[in-house]
Amino acid sequence: MNPQMSMKAKVRSSSMGPPVGGRNSGRSVPMPEAGAWVSGGCGSASSWRSELGVSVESASGITPRHSHTRALFRVMDSVAALLFAPMAIGGRSDQTRQTMIETAEKLFAERGFDGLSLREVALASGQRNHSAVQYHFGSKSGLIEAVFEARMAPIDARRREMLLELDGVGRSGDVMGLVDAMVRPLAEAVIIDPPGWWGRFLGQVYRTSPELMTTERPTMGALAEAGRRLFELLVDVPGELRGHRLRLALRSNVQMLADHEYALGKAPVDHTGTRSAIIIAEQVDLVFAMLTAPPSEALRDAIARS
Repeated sequence: MNPQMSMKAKVRSSSMGPPVGGRNSGRSVPMPEAGAWVSGGCGSASSWRSELGVSVESASGITPRHSHTRALFRVMDSVAALLFAPMAIGGRSDQTRQTMIETAEKLFAERGFDGLSLREVALASGQRNHSAVQYHFGSKSGLIEAVFEARMAPIDARRREMLLELDGVGRSGDVMGLVDAMVRPLAEAVIIDPPGWWGRFLGQVYRTSPELMTTERPTMGALAEAGRRLFELLVDVPGELRGHRLRLALRSNVQMLADHEYALGKAPVDHTGTRSAIIIAEQVDLVFAMLTAPPSEALRDAIARS
């Protein structure tokens, strides 16, 4: 027999697997268990060649002696990893995603958005498959947004709860109460829960991706409501300044919290006690002062001339 024909027959016979049988065979092909998709069984990134009966390492299969053939196998490996590795089951996939979010928050806070690759996030998250981050989040922008949403959702819920409490006691128009609802939940998340990377991550958001801070996002809804009420209540501040002050106050608050977070990381203190209460109350007072300070005559004149 022609050696080339023999090789083709060997590959073909090993790739076909057991016969399914005809109509009267009564046999069925067993399906792989769910875990096989993850652990290297049928459909895993590492098994696509063995299912075809092709082994790069084994002389009994097809050994790619040419560089272009080896390159083809590497490409097919990468594609298979991207397609099959994410087929983890339920909670395992959720835990993987959460680990990558927490890891990315820390790395982005330390190095910025431009100085970090998805491959580095995958490695730091303990992922052997470098395409895992891309699968879960699509892109670096998708990962940044996922970190933002995961952390901002409970903050928005706390803000909404505080607004409802104000409404319940007839203080829906209380400026200090509204400022407290705007500032305190974020400050607590940065200073108390526990001091980590969230404040510095938000600082990076303002520098690189400020569009994430739009109040049109669902996780910014309570902040938008507090800002709307404050805008209507700050009658002593010219209309031209109110929106600007609200934006400036929020951004300044984030930067101050990021600085406090950094200081706590360098010299840890009892961040659940009196010191944290002072920091948070001071943040509320500073934002209140920024929003309500009467404009000077010089500022009023400048506005009138503009």
